[in-house]
Amino acid sequence: MSASIKILTPRLRLRPLVVSDLDMYANLLGDKAVTLHIGGPKTREEMAVKIVKDAATWAEYGYGRMVIELSDSGKSIGMCGVWKSSIEDLHFDEIGYAIFQEYWGKGFTTEAIVALSKFAHEKAGLRVLNAVVSPENNPSKKVLEKSGYHFAKYIDRLTWKNAEFWQKSV
Repeated sequence: MSASIKILTPRLRLRPLVVSDLDMYANLLGDKAVTLHIGGPKTREEMAVKIVKDAATWAEYGYGRMVIELSDSGKSIGMCGVWKSSIEDLHFDEIGYAIFQEYWGKGFTTEAIVALSKFAHEKAGLRVLNAVVSPENNPSKKVLEKSGYHFAKYIDRLTWKNAEFWQKSV
């Protein structure tokens, strides 16, 4: 089912992440600058496990991680997605994203998040989406703000100290 899902915007195409995306995904989340505020670089093996687990998420919930592609060329420029998340006793639907550095500051991430938020509401029936953001990650907070999210509260847990919890009712 997830293979046929595509979200189109004026400049982008979003589609579910699949095994053949492993090289792109590993390069993206292996980049120190891209992962600076999300726990640092990930290994290829970690990304392979996420892709397999994400297929189950799509099957169970009807949403998951997606590749962000340029509509005109089909070039993969990043990823975004919605997934079930937990930080200790806090359980929520989380939206997240990462994009290759050469595409930063061009509005692609905001365009993808607006479209993905709409999909999460209309196709998956979600009412509230959340993002966990490092307080120092001003570019990410700007993306969320432009996408209709607002700061909701600080999270202070063992695994996340003083993180910002952003929210949008969709």
